Amino acid sequence: MPTGRAPMLTAPMGGMKSSGLGRRHGSEGLLKFTEAQTMASQASWLGFEPILGMTYDKYVDTLTSLLKTMKRFHLK
Repeated sequence: MPTGRAPMLTAPMGGMKSSGLGRRHGSEGLLKFTEAQTMASQASWLGFEPILGMTYDKYVDTLTSLLKTMKRFHLK
């Protein structure tokens, strides 16, 4: 029965099962079938690049030794 009102554009579209494609594949379905996850990235200015003049292998050895020492003394 027509009510003379315009449809809400933000309302989920469609019915149940196969007639509910708008609901399943739209924003409603995206929110229902996914879960939020935290994403992190390394700041470009805080890179773990070797110090000037140090080879990469020497840098890895130094950093590994430092982390093992910190773990041994329970430093964070």
